[in-house]
Amino acid sequence: MASWRSDSVGAFLGMPKAYDPTARDGRVPRIPGGRPWHRYRGSRQYCSVWRKSAEPSSGRYRLAWPGQPGHADRHYRSGQLGKGSWKDQRVPDVERERVDLLLASPLGREWLWEFLGILDTELRDRLGLGDPQGVGRSYGPGSEPPPKPKRNYDDWPNLDDSTVMQVFEDIVRTTTWRTTITELDSPEALMGLARITYSFGFSPGGESLWGLTHRSREALRPIAELLVTSPALDRWWDPMVRGDQRLLLWDNESHEALEEWVHTSMGQERAENDEARQRRRPRERPGVRIGAEWWSAPNFAQNTWTTGAFGEIPTIALGLFIDTYTPFEESEATVWSLEVPPDARIYEVQQPEDWRLLVERNPWDVTGTHDGEWRYWGDVDGPWFLPDWEKVMEDYDGVHVSVGGYLSSCGLALPVPDGYTMLSGWIPDSTVWLRDVGMSRRLIGTWSGNPHGVQQDWDSVMAGWKSA
Repeated sequence: MASWRSDSVGAFLGMPKAYDPTARDGRVPRIPGGRPWHRYRGSRQYCSVWRKSAEPSSGRYRLAWPGQPGHADRHYRSGQLGKGSWKDQRVPDVERERVDLLLASPLGREWLWEFLGILDTELRDRLGLGDPQGVGRSYGPGSEPPPKPKRNYDDWPNLDDSTVMQVFEDIVRTTTWRTTITELDSPEALMGLARITYSFGFSPGGESLWGLTHRSREALRPIAELLVTSPALDRWWDPMVRGDQRLLLWDNESHEALEEWVHTSMGQERAENDEARQRRRPRERPGVRIGAEWWSAPNFAQNTWTTGAFGEIPTIALGLFIDTYTPFEESEATVWSLEVPPDARIYEVQQPEDWRLLVERNPWDVTGTHDGEWRYWGDVDGPWFLPDWEKVMEDYDGVHVSVGGYLSSCGLALPVPDGYTMLSGWIPDSTVWLRDVGMSRRLIGTWSGNPHGVQQDWDSVMAGWKSA
């Protein structure tokens, strides 16, 4: 008989103790290896170690801590566990796993919420909440302002669970999200995600939306279930496509000696981080947040990372998923098609645990430069870690984060020894290259314009495109 048990390794604040963090059928999102990770729980994060114990004859996977007998690492999905043991059992339901991961991710839930077509202001009106500081409203002729809110915005964590769930169930029942998803195509799905990731973590009221959608995530489950089976998302969890990677070079700048560029860039980042750690962190004042670097991608990713090819889109990097490493003025860019040799060693990030493992095995303390937005998004104080890319390059030539991997990981504070890590500020489906693997390349076209002055739709983007 299999059973679930939770060993708490974190604090829980902001929600009633009777709150049940498990999923609809009593199961939590499955994480290969059963290692700890964060899931948003109300206004706070909750970190638990979830393990499923079962006898070999049960036909189910056993999730255990690293180093324990029967530890299943990240390779279990690709059939590398070996036959003749309890590990060689029924393959988990991949679609269900993806649904659970989306519902456990702040970015995933924010993306699901967008398909409902309801403004955040309307959600707060339905919940009787005021607006966060800095949000203004305008009313046209004949329109009336909503009733005076019953609660201040900051009081959202104290809303009754049943009230929150009822509001979300009503919204899901009365909106046309099924039609929207049924008519969704691949380019539209990618651009819709780009609009979310571009402002992720910086929209007023964003963190309340993460918390409220977590408490009502079962109401969002039908949306996630329909999306993960949509043809528009067919490639979102695929490994890196070696036959056609797309490289976007702004102002035709490139770094031919890639390994040297990685070492030079890392030396600069280490110096900046060490200098920042020597300075005392400013005291926080009420209502004022301390910013820092919030992106996980290394600085040498600029003009070196690549994305897969998606239909007629020259490169999805033009979709402006993030503003990092993108010019803020009129610029020109070239787009190249690269063929990756079959022996290139690629580390795949398909879900939060993959990123967490990469950092755990190659830790680099970046608290000096990254102790800002991450502590607010993850609701933990750090210390913060990222991969030590110079160590990673000893074993891998590149690190690929799939679209689904980013969608299910972004914004989560993932525990690693001595601290936490976070994946954010990364172009989905991009591969950060650490070594020159001898890729052949050909020019496919040029793009010109101000990337931050273009509307986030592919027609506007393609207006600046010229094929070679």
